[in-house]
Amino acid sequence: ERLKRQTGYALLKSKDNGATWSDPIEVNTSPIARSSLGWYACGGSGAGHIIELPDGGLLMPLHGTISVQTSDEGGQETERCFLLRSDDGGDNWEHWATVAYDPASIISFSEPGMTRLKNGKLVCLMRVHQKPNRMDNMWFTWSDDDGASWAPLKRTSIWGYPADVIQVNDGRVLAVYGYRKGTFGVRGCVSEDGLNWDIVNEFVIREGGVPGPQMGNGDRRLLDALIMQQYWHTGYPSVTQLPDGTVVVAYHEYSDDAQPIHCLMCTRFKL
Repeated sequence: ERLKRQTGYALLKSKDNGATWSDPIEVNTSPIARSSLGWYACGGSGAGHIIELPDGGLLMPLHGTISVQTSDEGGQETERCFLLRSDDGGDNWEHWATVAYDPASIISFSEPGMTRLKNGKLVCLMRVHQKPNRMDNMWFTWSDDDGASWAPLKRTSIWGYPADVIQVNDGRVLAVYGYRKGTFGVRGCVSEDGLNWDIVNEFVIREGGVPGPQMGNGDRRLLDALIMQQYWHTGYPSVTQLPDGTVVVAYHEYSDDAQPIHCLMCTRFKL
């Protein structure tokens, strides 16, 4: 009965460090419903990673809507960020909590990047869209009860999306995120405690990823504009820290070739 509300979201498991993988395991996101937009406003779509709790529970941060039609599709409801929880190693999932939602359906919260700090707090950065048509800075919240409830939302001074978040070995918290304006690319920001985020602590991980505009006229200019809308989709970084302390960030972007190639890249650095 629950899977009648299935959104098409799934996960895979590996028991040999990634050499082989299980078949897809369907994820129950009910009561979050399917959306016809699919890739963005669906009852799924996460930016970050699954979090393992000390009691063995797993948390999956996602975003979606309860109604089938989102505000982008003519409906009224804007996206919310929410958590699923599994207590059997990821085979079965249930709705656990709402992380962020605007009941006025003006602000959309999506693509949550979340991590658990050593002190037990969960911290979450979110992509935000304000009606009628404005991309906002990332917003932030935190939880100290394993995600069951969340602190009041705060708007950060950081522009970019979506974020992946980890706590590094020295205790600081690192967020990495796509940067889709100006030079484009991927950026990072460091917080001393994971609860305070400031643009003054931002740094550039990678610049580029969007090909220059193609030359043309007439119908070709329209075609180029449509092509650039596709190339605008860059970033979506994932981050991890290696045993030697270096940080690796993986992300996608487009090459500068005449026929741009969509590729996956990594940048490795020390904080």
